[in-house]
Amino acid sequence: MKIYILTIFLTLLCAVLHAQISGTIKWEKDVDFSIQIGNEYTEIWAASMCYTEEVGSPKIPYCVKSFVLPNNAEVSTIRITSVNKQLIGENLLVIPAQCPTSVGEGYSSWVDPNKEIYNSSNPFPGQYAEVISDREDFGYHIVSVKFCPIEYIPLERKLYLCDFYFSLEYSTGRSISYTSIPEKQSKRLSALDRDYVQSIVDNADMLDSFMQYTNKSLSAVEAVVPEYLIITNENLKNTFQVLANWKTKKGVPTIIETVENIVKKYRGADTQEMIRNYLTDIRSKYGSLFVLLGGDTNIIPARMKQSRDDGDKNLYAVDYYYACAGEGTWHVSGNNMFVDNFGKDAFRLAFKLGRAPVENQTEAEAFVNKVINYEKSVGIEDTRYYNNTLVVDAFIGNGECNQENEGKYKYY
Repeated sequence: MKIYILTIFLTLLCAVLHAQISGTIKWEKDVDFSIQIGNEYTEIWAASMCYTEEVGSPKIPYCVKSFVLPNNAEVSTIRITSVNKQLIGENLLVIPAQCPTSVGEGYSSWVDPNKEIYNSSNPFPGQYAEVISDREDFGYHIVSVKFCPIEYIPLERKLYLCDFYFSLEYSTGRSISYTSIPEKQSKRLSALDRDYVQSIVDNADMLDSFMQYTNKSLSAVEAVVPEYLIITNENLKNTFQVLANWKTKKGVPTIIETVENIVKKYRGADTQEMIRNYLTDIRSKYGSLFVLLGGDTNIIPARMKQSRDDGDKNLYAVDYYYACAGEGTWHVSGNNMFVDNFGKDAFRLAFKLGRAPVENQTEAEAFVNKVINYEKSVGIEDTRYYNNTLVVDAFIGNGECNQENEGKYKYY
């Protein structure tokens, strides 16, 4: 059973607020995880957990906790104290992590244990906690921490369960860019953003304690504030206008803009940057709208970027470039290549964005009709399916991953 306690301590010093979010991580064997001993290897199973990914290293589960912090907070450290270790297994050879399997492909070749790690007496993974993400989603400052309560001593083949107390320490006083504060945003979208953050953080009870950006939230009665934006081209504008009209009619004020108008009004190295600059402007006015890119890459070009694998020089299409419009840049090197040296704030999630991959008028009409019929429940008597959602997540590609290259693989 996981016991999770959160507290916050505040110290005011020289106009800088020093604070910490504290808690206890405690796993219970056969509840949070189980140990399965095979003929050669031992595997640790944990529901809803992540596993160490370094191919050839011991496959150890860990959990990720996210916390909301003040927007002007800067994390100083994650401190671990009061560790209680319990031996839960001896003479165990933990199975090594293997290469991810790409969609539509067979399993990769088996990777043997990394001798350097398995012949070491150093604890693995080696640290109980690590800050893995410090970001801003829809105006909220969120920090994610990786916790590793299971410790393995490879050379001794001993497995330990560790309960520990942690403190996520931070200080406030960091300057905030007020260009990211929208002039106005609908109350409904503000509530949706808050509900989203509340669902992913472990200190949701502190959400109201931290001042996030303040904007003028307006209701539909006070003013018509857009909640949905469609970007398409002039040829498909009339078709997507039908969808915009329907969205507005059902209570979701929708605006539409064309690529042609955007490139006339906004500067940029290419069409993609001009669209992103337009979206940055939209965010400063209306906040984190729903955004539909009305067209495939022949209508709205995608930003091409390099893989995070240094050895991979290929380019891949990513619409995250548009979803994170606002702060930061994707080409701080100034070479307009948009593929390296991403700015610190380049990945702040700003929009709830998707793409309708239509290439022509016929496909656009089919898409719009399907969406409207779905939302009107045309021909559907039992509408309970609206509450059922299937989300598929998969590792979509990998490079060479075998013993010869020591298990390196690509991330997109």
